[in-house]
Amino acid sequence: MRAVSIVAVVLCTTAPAIAQHAGDITLTVEGGRIVTNEQTAPGSLTPGRVFLSEFGILGDHFAQDPGFDCSPGTFPTPGAIGFRIRGPVLRWNGAGLDGSDPASFSIAFATLGPTVSPVCNNIVSGFAINIGSNGQWHRHLEFNHEFPSEQGVYVLELELFTTLEQIGTSRPFWIVFNEGSGEIEHAEAANWVVENLVPQRCSADFDRDGSVGVPDIFSFLSAWFAGSSTPDGWRADFDGSCSVAVPDIFSFLSAWFTGCS
Repeated sequence: MRAVSIVAVVLCTTAPAIAQHAGDITLTVEGGRIVTNEQTAPGSLTPGRVFLSEFGILGDHFAQDPGFDCSPGTFPTPGAIGFRIRGPVLRWNGAGLDGSDPASFSIAFATLGPTVSPVCNNIVSGFAINIGSNGQWHRHLEFNHEFPSEQGVYVLELELFTTLEQIGTSRPFWIVFNEGSGEIEHAEAANWVVENLVPQRCSADFDRDGSVGVPDIFSFLSAWFAGSSTPDGWRADFDGSCSVAVPDIFSFLSAWFTGCS
């Protein structure tokens, strides 16, 4: 699995906000769905699902990078692209992600929003922004770290959707935000996400090994007995009710028997 380098962090946080710069998430349409890519060099795209950002460059607890861009003609018109927040904002604890006390992020764009991240394991739909008349979508969303706005590295999981019926939703992707921590810590957190979250095929793949099997049941039950107040226990809130209880077991087993498509 590809690692995120310190160089990538610098590119993301120092490049000017111009079309398709090295820090943008470049969008393509492949296999009938939105695909997120990194622009590693002008004209060179690499599929990617983990991206980096820094708070504080344009204002306290505020970021507008990474932006989103694509080549003209990528999307049919008229139409719009929107986002969903896929669960709570998690904090890097040096060994993994801690969801026991999630942070609050909001996302806005001009007069749209804000859309606030959930406090538990559910999905929040955000707003959609029109695609340009030339089929291009170049937007820099406004990310705000609401509270607790403490130093640290935070991970936000998103997906993109369109109002175009012929184009499907993107696979989940992650933005790793640095709030005043060192770049080594920032890169370590991003690398952990690459290694541990990207391989997960669906929510039933609870142990994130890329397949659904009996070990996922034991992994889920371990988190369920640990409870939502533990760093990884929030994931056992499988039905998104903001509590860990017996219905979560049935909800997980239903997803487990369905498997990953």
